[in-house]
Formats: sequence, C-alpha cells, structure tokens
Amino acid sequence: MDNYIQISKLNDFIFCPKSIYYHSIYESFGENNYHSHFQTVGKIHHQNIDLAKYSTSNKSLQGPTVYHEKLKLIGTIDIHNQENP
Repeated sequence: MDNYIQISKLNDFIFCPKSIYYHSIYESFGENNYHSHFQTVGKIHHQNIDLAKYSTSNKSLQGPTVYHEKLKLIGTIDIHNQENP
C-alpha cells in the first residue's frame, strides 16, 4: 500500500492547501512549526478518539482502518456507528 493517499492528507488539503507543503517539508521538525493554533487544539480534542475513550458503546467502532483499492485511499475513521452504516 505504498502508493495510497492518506485520507488525512485530503482533509488537510481541504482545510488549507498549503498545509500539505508544510507537512512534507517540516514534518521532521516539531508540529509547532507547521500547525496552526486551530490544528493544535483539534489534535488535543482528538486524543479521546485516538485512545478509544470517546464512547463506551458497543455500537461504536473507534478508529477503524479503511481503504479503497480502486481509489488508492487509506486512513482511519474517527468513529463509526454500526447501527447506521
């Protein structure tokens, strides 16, 4: 899956097209070099999902990996309600 596009990169592009450039150039440095205040706050809020602490419901999948072979996309979904596919 080397040639797959990360869904998070598409999200970054929609948020700010320049962020793709900044991420690729500065990712070996600290995130404070290329993350805006809003991205930093969003990352902090996102930690509950990353740690699977957002919900205790058995109906909710937290952080499942998804991919689409034809579109060459890969990533994770924050939360997926299994009752409403």
